Amino acid sequence: MRDVADAAAVSKGLIHYHFRDKAHLLATLVAWLTGRITGRQRAASGHVRPENAVDMVWSWVEGELTRGDLRALVALSLDDTPDVRSATRDALAVRRTAATEMVAAVYAALELTPRVPSALLAEVLVAFLDGLSTTTAVAEPGEQRVAFDAFWLALLTLGD
Repeated sequence: MRDVADAAAVSKGLIHYHFRDKAHLLATLVAWLTGRITGRQRAASGHVRPENAVDMVWSWVEGELTRGDLRALVALSLDDTPDVRSATRDALAVRRTAATEMVAAVYAALELTPRVPSALLAEVLVAFLDGLSTTTAVAEPGEQRVAFDAFWLALLTLGD
């Protein structure tokens, strides 16, 4: 808590006033990061068009990889304190919903109908993005885009 107070240039007492302990602070951070990520994801989903469907999603993903919010969220999910675990479960539900909307937007823009429920495809999308975020530091330039394109090619083959 002292490190957080020092980094924020506020007193430790002020941090404790708002957060009862480290777990509460981390749980709040999980919720905040999730809101930021899914807000940007939903905005990107609203701009999906037939001519840019996959590229629009990549633009959003690339931004998330650059920001590091997704990677931080994945790291926080490893915390096993009850507050953080609960916040992580809630975050996953919100992320699945946003991913379902994104998958549905891409399929609709391309006039495809998924042969697999969008919610299941969204589950795979969330897992893929989490994995992709953890490789950001070690990936060669262009590697993540290639993986992303291969992933979406596979997803789109599940459409009629």
